[in-house]
Amino acid sequence: MMHALQTHVGDVIVIHPQGGIALFLKLVELLLKALSTTLYKTIGKRINVHMTITLSVLHGLVCSVLVKKSKADVIFCAMASSKVAFLRTNLPVVFLSDTTFKLMIDYYGPFTNLTNFSKRSGDVVLSRVLNRAAAIIYSSEWAINSAVNDYCVDKNKVYLVPFGANVDPKDIPTLDAIMSKRKSDKCRLLFIGKDWIRKGGDIAYETLLALKRAGVPARLTVIGYRPAPEKYNDPDLVVIPYLDKRDPEQRKQFSELCMDADFFIFPTRAECSPIATCESCAFGLPVLATDVGGVKSYIKDGINGYSFPYSAEGEEYAAVIKGVLADKNLYHSMVIGAYNEYTNRLNWDAWGISVKNVFTLSNL
Repeated sequence: MMHALQTHVGDVIVIHPQGGIALFLKLVELLLKALSTTLYKTIGKRINVHMTITLSVLHGLVCSVLVKKSKADVIFCAMASSKVAFLRTNLPVVFLSDTTFKLMIDYYGPFTNLTNFSKRSGDVVLSRVLNRAAAIIYSSEWAINSAVNDYCVDKNKVYLVPFGANVDPKDIPTLDAIMSKRKSDKCRLLFIGKDWIRKGGDIAYETLLALKRAGVPARLTVIGYRPAPEKYNDPDLVVIPYLDKRDPEQRKQFSELCMDADFFIFPTRAECSPIATCESCAFGLPVLATDVGGVKSYIKDGINGYSFPYSAEGEEYAAVIKGVLADKNLYHSMVIGAYNEYTNRLNWDAWGISVKNVFTLSNL
């Protein structure tokens, strides 16, 4: 994101507390976490530390000094509402996020069982940011709708800019290479995610079994998690516990696994803006995902994949896969569609160009 801003928008200055100030802020954060843990153990409620007014005020005081020293023209705040909610500056603020505080309540772990005070604090922090922002960028329609409806934001200053794939452009194959890749007698599913439960790992595994029951030879490759062997013991399940894309050899392995797959299966239970879908499109993989959160802004049904209702199980995913595979022209068109979605809008250069347009439209 920072590289795309530097390339397409202007010089980027990173503002980050250092030294004793950073240690002080970390200490306050740890004390608030300890308070949250104590509350959860005693009354079953917690606070969301990063959206507390206390921490936000302190960050605001520190960042106000840093901003003044930076001689910046515009403040670009990416998913750091607590840093600018109480910022003292006359500079315009461009705020970016993939969700709102209200959407996160009881959606992700750290936002579950919050005290009423924590809920109010989080709303205060985000409301201050949204009200002061000259432009607001969200990565999905889901988040935009919440900003407009839950926080009464002027929709004329809100823009949709989807995220890009976290893949080195040098590793992206050509469309010709994708279309000519080795064919297999098996339907090869790729699943990525550390959080097996939240990412819908059980449904991905059920899809593998359902395909085989339907007479479709299949294989499921899992990256980023090791399922319990006593439960997930199908011989066509391949598990790669971890890949670090910062390492050249592991990055190469990641690319090879994407090239060796036919579909990216992503039956997630909760998601904001799934960058993994952008990455799969970069390799021409049609995406099969749950229609939750911001997923719909990344999948066009019948073009680069299909979205499924939350209630869908492995049998339903398998039925769609079998139907697509039975129509070779349909599958090929979806491969092309996925690659075109990456090329046209789901990459960081496209993101940077869109953000530049936001700056222009907002007279920044």
